[in-house]
Amino acid sequence: MSAEFPPEIRGKLYHRLNEMGKAYGVYFNRSDGFLPNSRIALILSEYAKNTSSFATLHLKIFKAYFEEGRDIGDPEVLIGLAESSGLSREEVEQAWQDVNLKQQLQEIATTAHREGATGGVPIFIINERYKIVGAQPYSVFQETLQKIVAEKNS
Repeated sequence: MSAEFPPEIRGKLYHRLNEMGKAYGVYFNRSDGFLPNSRIALILSEYAKNTSSFATLHLKIFKAYFEEGRDIGDPEVLIGLAESSGLSREEVEQAWQDVNLKQQLQEIATTAHREGATGGVPIFIINERYKIVGAQPYSVFQETLQKIVAEKNS
């Protein structure tokens, strides 16, 4: 299932994202407005968190969707990304059938919803206490993490 955002909203969104991403070498190229069903990508990511492939896979999924305009709701796209990250097709297919991973993802979604997260706005919850809402500059994350470290050391 996909959804489409009106062109005027898309244009503003991607202009802002690209302005913010410039400093970090991140480019967003999703001007088509296509929004894939990312559920299987999220399940795969949950699986990969327990492997040495997570960081590589996470970056590849990000680039595939935002920079290359690929459909991360397509199982074959994800299998290709996973295989190039060190996971096998069998691992990916097993992950998608894993009831525990699906339940884990549901619990994450429930917590996110309770915290006010929506599908259109990123929200970062750190240590179940600190909440950063929206696409924020690096300095906001840095300040929050420094605050956590200071509190831990006091």
